Amino acid sequence: MLFKIVEENNGQVLEPVKPESMGELKLEKLILANQRDDNDNTTTQLLNEGIFGEELILLKNQIKVVNKKRADILALDRNGNGVVIELKKDGGRLGVETQALQYLADISRFKGEKFISNSRLIEKKFIESIESFIESASLEREDINTKNRIILIANSFDKTLFSMGEWLSEKGVGFKCIQYSVSKHSDGTQYIDFSVVFDRSPESTFPLEFSAIEREPKYFWYNIGTTDFDNWAFLKSESIVSAGFDGKEGDKGTELLNSFIKGDKLIAYVNGYGAVGVAEIRQSPENGYKCLSKSVKNDPVSEYHLHRLKVKWLYTSNDDFNGAIAPSVLKADFNIHHPYTTSCSIASEKAKRLIQHLKTQLG
Repeated sequence: MLFKIVEENNGQVLEPVKPESMGELKLEKLILANQRDDNDNTTTQLLNEGIFGEELILLKNQIKVVNKKRADILALDRNGNGVVIELKKDGGRLGVETQALQYLADISRFKGEKFISNSRLIEKKFIESIESFIESASLEREDINTKNRIILIANSFDKTLFSMGEWLSEKGVGFKCIQYSVSKHSDGTQYIDFSVVFDRSPESTFPLEFSAIEREPKYFWYNIGTTDFDNWAFLKSESIVSAGFDGKEGDKGTELLNSFIKGDKLIAYVNGYGAVGVAEIRQSPENGYKCLSKSVKNDPVSEYHLHRLKVKWLYTSNDDFNGAIAPSVLKADFNIHHPYTTSCSIASEKAKRLIQHLKTQLG
């Protein structure tokens, strides 16, 4: 609950702020319009983690389901579970889960390849990114949508709904409730807050993860976030990869670059061109990472990217991206899809084949 701090004679007290509701379509547009920022200042299909508390990739919204009704949003989580996301402008009460379950029952009929190739459930323009997401998460295609989950978003919840959520989770259906609160400042500025108030997601949704230093080196895509020839030349000459995001220490850029370890190999990707080079992390991020405080003269990359990580470029295309391996070739010859976000892992055997090809082509 959001409170306003009010001054009284005997000190400060908390005064509850009455939440305002928001129309379901407006709420949906707001959520879809604020997907996670990618490294090249575009949005990805990843729904905002600040809202959902986990990584979800959008499959489609306003999906036609049973009885000529429509499900608000359909997504996929990192474990291959189909996730039905239902939005309510007012309170979530007992009975609203029945509607979501009807949608879930309809969608759960499709599993594996039948789910991935179903144009009713997945936007055609999203297929490439979804394939990349599946590959990066090391998901077996036959396991896609064999389990399902429900996420409800409303501005309040009747606690009896949580009892139903407990029961559903015992039956293997993950259930999460996210409460939103809209408030308006005296200057007219609107604020919206999202908080998870009930969560019975499967334990595997949040698996135990070891810190980066404890894992073995891996292969990753890295979208360099620019199509400018001068910027590419600068990245090569300075032996760095860069990231933008908020441009502040501790943001997604810091998190991303510090997630790599010594020995990781990054295959550089440029939108519209494809794979353009290979870099290796030769030192730990604590020694090779820095975040500039502001843009620097004669540093064209600093105009949009302040995060830096030292790398060793092994093979690179010319400054004009001549020699790049086109996305169509990546898919046809290597069965590798373009990155769905700034950086995502690539299966080792596929990555090794691609790197050998880049070595031969780029030298």
